[in-house]
Amino acid sequence: MRIGAERKLLDEFANWPSAPSDLLRFTKRHGPLTVRAKEGQRATYSFTTTQWRKCQREFRELWESLLLKPGQPASILTLLGYSGSFNCRPGEHFDGRYGALRFEASNLFRLLCLELITVPVERVRKCTRPDCEHPYFIAPHLRQQYCSEMCANWAQRGWKKRWWKEKGNARRRERAGQLKK
Repeated sequence: MRIGAERKLLDEFANWPSAPSDLLRFTKRHGPLTVRAKEGQRATYSFTTTQWRKCQREFRELWESLLLKPGQPASILTLLGYSGSFNCRPGEHFDGRYGALRFEASNLFRLLCLELITVPVERVRKCTRPDCEHPYFIAPHLRQQYCSEMCANWAQRGWKKRWWKEKGNARRRERAGQLKK
């Protein structure tokens, strides 16, 4: 599965650092989260870091509500989150033309939320490495548990360390016995 630019933006927003300079960098790159410029007018807007962080926290909560537990089958209720629907707000609407569904969002944050709930729920993941700096990701492969090769390598090292601790002495004795023969 190829992850499109809009899906990559979901990862970016969920994992974006929250220092004021980082929020400014996000806004310059993607636009403000909760303000929409009126068509034909120059965009002027302001927001507080508290507002931006609140949106990110809500987005992460939505992400976590979509996570499947091990062995849990995907259901339509899980897919749609707790509410079971995505209600349009003033200034938003769905438009179906030429066999395609189009959504006009009132702001970037609403668009991100809708985009997230349309990701197949079995691909919405959170890295299982406890101290991962970028834990939220959309899995291109269904068996993927870690967000990156670095986190997967961390898990592999841990697995190897546990294996050698549990079975290493017996393995060493076995190999030593084979070498003497």
